[in-house]
Amino acid sequence: MEIIRYVLYFFIYSFLGWTVESIGCSIASKRIINRGFLNGPICPVYGFGAVIIISLLERFDNIVIIFLLGMILTTILEYFTGFILETLFHAKWWDYSDRKFNIKGRVCLKNAIYFGVMSVIIVKLIHPFIKYFVGTIPYRILISIAIITTLWTIIDLIVTIITLKKLDIKLSLLDEIIADLSDINVKLDKFDRGEIQALFKTVNKDELETREKINKINSKLDRIESNIILQKRVIKAFPYIKHKKQQEQLEYFKGIIRENKK
Repeated sequence: MEIIRYVLYFFIYSFLGWTVESIGCSIASKRIINRGFLNGPICPVYGFGAVIIISLLERFDNIVIIFLLGMILTTILEYFTGFILETLFHAKWWDYSDRKFNIKGRVCLKNAIYFGVMSVIIVKLIHPFIKYFVGTIPYRILISIAIITTLWTIIDLIVTIITLKKLDIKLSLLDEIIADLSDINVKLDKFDRGEIQALFKTVNKDELETREKINKINSKLDRIESNIILQKRVIKAFPYIKHKKQQEQLEYFKGIIRENKK
């Protein structure tokens, strides 16, 4: 029974975290943003953070202790979440390098203080209400909700991983296109299809090899521009994402996304 409750706590706080993040980013960007690694309305890192705080710090009455321990625990969680995402997907999803007292751009003092304050608010104000609310739900319904939300999240995670793997494929195709353009002596000031097509007109197409190269480039561009809805969602959610190996290609891909909006 207790495990089921914590599963519900995880999803509730994941949703609340997603809501706060999305509203904040939407206001700052002046457009609606689904701020989350997954496609659905949850940010799992907030769910994990809240569960850690609740399970370990709910027993303390001293606000200072909750603040300090909450700050330390959530900062550790954020650091390793960033490390894992960078390792798995070769991309830096957030970067605090421009902030004071940061560690490898993954965590910073400002966020740590914010997390400490939120830990106090969760333990003292928010969680007592959520604990009471979850306690009023019949056990069978709790189990059903836990199973449905868990399966849905697993499916969402699989879809997200596939999306990011396809993004890597598109970046590799962009890398190939850059090499192909270099082979036919085409140099770009910026990367967009309109300029590429315009530059093709300046190339001598009489040579069979050149025509084949142009056809291959167009084919690769078609593959890059097809089925990019989910990749666009990721880029929109994390506009400052940095790829550790193919940053130049990622910037080109962002340009393609902007062109497709026109």
